[in-house]
Amino acid sequence: MENVKHLNVHIPLVMDDQIKEICQKRKKQGMPNSTMRIVVVELLAKALELEKKENEPKRFDFND
Repeated sequence: MENVKHLNVHIPLVMDDQIKEICQKRKKQGMPNSTMRIVVVELLAKALELEKKENEPKRFDFND
C-alpha cells in the first residue's frame, strides 16, 4: 500500500454518492475496507480518464 500516491483530486458530489453506494454494497458482500479503498481509487481513475476524453477537442485523422 505504500506505493499508492495520495491523489489531490476534486471529487464531484455526484460521484461521492456513487462511491458510498458502492462501498455499502461491497461491505455487505464482506469486502475488507483496505480492498474497498483500492477499488474506489481505481473507479475514480477510470472516471477521470473518461472525463478527460470527453473534454478533449476532437482531432481529425486524415490518414484513415
